Amino acid sequence: MVGDLRFRIALTGLAVSPADVAALVCRLDDSVYFDRVHASFWRNSTAHVPTRKARDTPRPQGEATATQPTETVQATEFEVVCYLANCQEGESR
Repeated sequence: MVGDLRFRIALTGLAVSPADVAALVCRLDDSVYFDRVHASFWRNSTAHVPTRKARDTPRPQGEATATQPTETVQATEFEVVCYLANCQEGESR
């Protein structure tokens, strides 16, 4: 057992939809490995991603990614905070 030490975990990222963030929170909350799971924020956002053609076309090493054609997509920016559950390991493994 680690004692009173708690490990706080913050996951940040972009999701395709708010439902994906809710599903992540539910899966973490259902897990025995995490405690006190909550989404600290989520908001609609836009992301600039390379177009399919730009992703599939090989480019010379060192070419700046800023010169690639991009498209704007709707996304959900989020942060999920939780704590690692401290489990006491028994004698059998």
